[in-house]
Amino acid sequence: MSMNKEKEIISSIIGKKKSIGRIALGVFVVVFFLSSILYLPSVSKLHSVSPIQFIINMHSKYEIFTYLKDVQAIEDDFYEIVNNEKLLYTNGKADEKSFILFYEEAIPVLEQLMIALAKIDTNPTVIENYQLFSEEIKSIRDMMVEKKFAMEYQDSISYEKAMKYTERYTLASRMRRENLKSLFDRYKILYIDLGDKIKYKVK
Repeated sequence: MSMNKEKEIISSIIGKKKSIGRIALGVFVVVFFLSSILYLPSVSKLHSVSPIQFIINMHSKYEIFTYLKDVQAIEDDFYEIVNNEKLLYTNGKADEKSFILFYEEAIPVLEQLMIALAKIDTNPTVIENYQLFSEEIKSIRDMMVEKKFAMEYQDSISYEKAMKYTERYTLASRMRRENLKSLFDRYKILYIDLGDKIKYKVK
């Protein structure tokens, strides 16, 4: 067999394989497209929404869970500081010096948490919740700064400012819980309302 003949046979085989590959790819695309057409309406019907709305809802859920996963560590550190200050008050044995030492340690940590939160990517679905959480951290930081100054210099004005920041934190915290509950209800995400906090799973 001549070399030219061998080249023709090889080229023919390669051409057939390419044709078969294109056909297989085309069949896969058609099957995938038809499956999507059949699957999405059935799933969206189950959830009583249109296929387009179902896709939008799934994307919004992804945005919510991504955001919550990103802020979870910041939340844990922040609420630990808030709870530790409450423990100092309920203990009854802590004096002003104990509070001042606590604030000296807590304030820089809160400032680092504010920086960490600022670096987190947000999206339109969770932007309000993000802003409220930022306000929570800032209000507690400002409250502790004023309380520390009031205790160190017996300054009543700083103490009054601290109370206003506490009220601001309480309001932001309540609004954030309500916002989170509304997001969970809207996109049918399971959660447990414990009153002062909301328990959920990031998945």
